[in-house]
Amino acid sequence: MRAILIDAVNCTVTEIQNKGDLDSIYKAINVEMIEVGNYDPETGDTLYVDEEGLINGTTVGFELFGKQFAGSGIIFGSQPDGENGSAVTKLKDLNPKFFTFQSALV
Repeated sequence: MRAILIDAVNCTVTEIQNKGDLDSIYKAINVEMIEVGNYDPETGDTLYVDEEGLINGTTVGFELFGKQFAGSGIIFGSQPDGENGSAVTKLKDLNPKFFTFQSALV
């Protein structure tokens, strides 16, 4: 299914194909735990981000939807059964600001 990868390491936003299950999400954004960073009730799209981004040594992040997130993120749409579906958001509508910071663990 269509997902949008926000890659804070390479400062890119790209459309990818992803199964939308936990293992595939973990692998896509290189994390061990995720949390919902943002839910858009208009599109039904959900941004997933690294739940441990501020405590695992991550030194990159992005700002989107008026919020800052440590690490990378991935956006999926939603299906009526609550499972992830193809993202509705268009790439041109996303303009994250990427940043670096000193890890809290340093």
